[in-house]
Amino acid sequence: MTAGNSKPRRGRGSIIKRGNRYSIIVSFQDSSGNRTRKWESGFTTKRQAESRLGELLSQIENGLNIKASDTTFGKFLNEWLERYVSKRVRDSTMDGYRQRAKHIVDGLGDVSIIDLRPDHLIEYYDSKLLNLSASTITKHHHLIVDCLSDAVKWNLVGRNVGIAVVNLPGPLKRDDGTLRGRNPAIPG
Repeated sequence: MTAGNSKPRRGRGSIIKRGNRYSIIVSFQDSSGNRTRKWESGFTTKRQAESRLGELLSQIENGLNIKASDTTFGKFLNEWLERYVSKRVRDSTMDGYRQRAKHIVDGLGDVSIIDLRPDHLIEYYDSKLLNLSASTITKHHHLIVDCLSDAVKWNLVGRNVGIAVVNLPGPLKRDDGTLRGRNPAIPG
């Protein structure tokens, strides 16, 4: 924070051309008040760099932790389970959560937590329809939503994308009442 000013300074950013690629550098005050810089490289066009710079500056302005962009959803999910959830639930419940987390990390683990979108979840749920029941997929969804709710509380992401997926996969019935496959997830 600056002297005489109760608000932290906004982030500032620059775009630098390096060879045939562009890099961005963002300077901002972190949550402890220390001045920090974040570099991102490898943008092939200036427009891509400008777009990403705008995203980062918006995140800083909204109080989000831009270091979260380096965190994958899988890494956050596993850390959240072990550091936070494991202290609040029984061992048998935790075993079930870990089993679900294995599936979730296999399908969504490489996505950056700040880049996670409802369509990622829909694609994941649809891919699991062949091997898992609709009720198991619903349990996966609840774990994802709970995890992302805490990520929002902790300013890692701006919104919980899990709540945007309201129609989870489930069995469809034919006119005669027999099952005919499953209903793909639909965003709400």
